[in-house]
Amino acid sequence: MENEVDLSIILPIYNPPAGWATRVEESLRELFPLFEGVVVKVLLVNDGSSLEIQEDVNSLLAAFEHLDYFKYDQNQGKGFAIRMGLKQVHSQFYIYTDWDFPFGVESVYEAYRSLQYDNADLLIGVRSHNYFSSLPLLRKIISQGLRILNFFVLHFRYIDTQAGIKGLSNNARAVFLGNKTNSFIFELEFIRDCFRRKLSISYLSVSHKNDITFSNFGVKTITKELRVLMKIILT
Repeated sequence: MENEVDLSIILPIYNPPAGWATRVEESLRELFPLFEGVVVKVLLVNDGSSLEIQEDVNSLLAAFEHLDYFKYDQNQGKGFAIRMGLKQVHSQFYIYTDWDFPFGVESVYEAYRSLQYDNADLLIGVRSHNYFSSLPLLRKIISQGLRILNFFVLHFRYIDTQAGIKGLSNNARAVFLGNKTNSFIFELEFIRDCFRRKLSISYLSVSHKNDITFSNFGVKTITKELRVLMKIILT
């Protein structure tokens, strides 16, 4: 039964590169043994990929008993994908991260333990300095700009909101399900609302894997995110 699940892990995917399923399989074979005695469910959420990935998905589903898959036709954004994933599962805790586990599978286990022992509603990953030094220039400027904005405008105690790993209790899940932002900066709205509701928050230092490739942002994406950002600030 769904309510017997201790942890649900949500992995959004959108037009993943060739060989992605092999990387997911390798990661899951490392992940599940870490959670001995813990009932873990992993949910792949296909955010309206235009590429045909069903054969890869079928291979993964056949390989792992505790892996599920959910999809919809039109691309909506990472925030939407995670929200839809949260609607499909119910457990004691939830963690979302990227399908390529950018901070390694050990970080997922550490996030779960922190949720347990810190009695936190929200666990926020905090990226190391090395992470930012590895970003493409434009993405580095945007990321650092968001960190400054988080501190001076949104008044977050810890200014890194965009690390690709978060842990949630059911209290934080309820907040996420009530949010509206779907795009790259969806976490600004989510974390802001967790602060407003005075949920308990803890932090986990994370470092990216050496084999992670960072993409850059186009002008169209940046313009869209700036509009979303202003909407979040003004509400």
